[in-house]
Amino acid sequence: MNPNMIPCGNRIIVKERQQEQEEGTFLLPEGYSKKNDEHEIYDFISAGKTCVNDFLPGDRLVIHQHLVEEFEFAGEKTLIVGESAIVCVIRDSQEQ
Repeated sequence: MNPNMIPCGNRIIVKERQQEQEEGTFLLPEGYSKKNDEHEIYDFISAGKTCVNDFLPGDRLVIHQHLVEEFEFAGEKTLIVGESAIVCVIRDSQEQ
């Protein structure tokens, strides 16, 4: 992420998580299509100054997938979302 990019208002910059690849052979019925999940987990990067929640480095955020905005800045893909699109925070540490 470009260190000069600071989210405004209650917006948060996130990063897509790497999905683990499942290996194996599966037989699927004709017409099967993978169901798109409504929510996706993203890594927290930075938050705007008026965000209500205190996000920490290492937090993972469950977000309504269709509310994530994508744009390119300085040749790098950037994902940004409003704080209200966040469903919950996944935090590994005991600090709450």
